Amino acid sequence: RMLDKACTAMLGKLLLATGKKLEATKVLRTTAAPTSGGDQFSNTGDSLSQWFLAEMSFQSGKIRDAVRWWKRSAENGDVDAMMRLSQVFRNGADGIPKEEARGNHWLLAAAALGHQDAIKYISWEDKTKNWTKVERLWLLEMKDMGWL
Repeated sequence: RMLDKACTAMLGKLLLATGKKLEATKVLRTTAAPTSGGDQFSNTGDSLSQWFLAEMSFQSGKIRDAVRWWKRSAENGDVDAMMRLSQVFRNGADGIPKEEARGNHWLLAAAALGHQDAIKYISWEDKTKNWTKVERLWLLEMKDMGWL
């Protein structure tokens, strides 16, 4: 069971909580890094491990590394990572240029997957936004679902 992704991620979380950051990083990297072989999902890495590595990087001031890990986690469907990316790109950060279009992409992706904070942030009536065609389609779909 210790080679199971969830067990490994929780072991990494436990090590992190006890202040053993170096050991936590080693453990989390075993499941966070993409692998080859197996089924179609095995090569994407574990999103929870990626999230923890991103947060550790962010807390130590390594914003570019954090963005790299958040992106992998978000691409695996982690809506909290999508929200972090939205915030970083919408505001810019040390070494990360402000890119509102990328920020909007991640915000709408999180909202489309039901992230409540993302949904609250989006206002259908907000005329100051220059939503792209794809973004408007996402918004229409969310409105049809009763989310907006």
